Amino acid sequence: MTNENIAITNQLLSGVYFGSCKFLSNQSGNQNINLDKTYKYVLSIGWNPYYENEIKTIEVFIIDYVGDTFYEEVLEIDINYFLRTEANFENFGELVTAITYDIVQANSMLSI
Repeated sequence: MTNENIAITNQLLSGVYFGSCKFLSNQSGNQNINLDKTYKYVLSIGWNPYYENEIKTIEVFIIDYVGDTFYEEVLEIDINYFLRTEANFENFGELVTAITYDIVQANSMLSI
């Protein structure tokens, strides 16, 4: 991530966002990456308190992408909507339930 992008995300409230994104590269030659398609995503910005992270992280889940991992690829992400603030969870099951609900809710709202 570029220094400019780090500065931008540092200004955002920790939490879950969603919107649209596009791949700007396909360095791996992954056949599942379509550079012409706009994808729906859910994005987490924060310290992930369940894992007790000491640094702020950014994690993207592309809702309508089917394929292998896309590490090292360049994404253009439009942060369109804020879904909720960052939360801590009592156990892993609660975390998974919250993530699943975030994905369902974002997908539904982006499909309108």
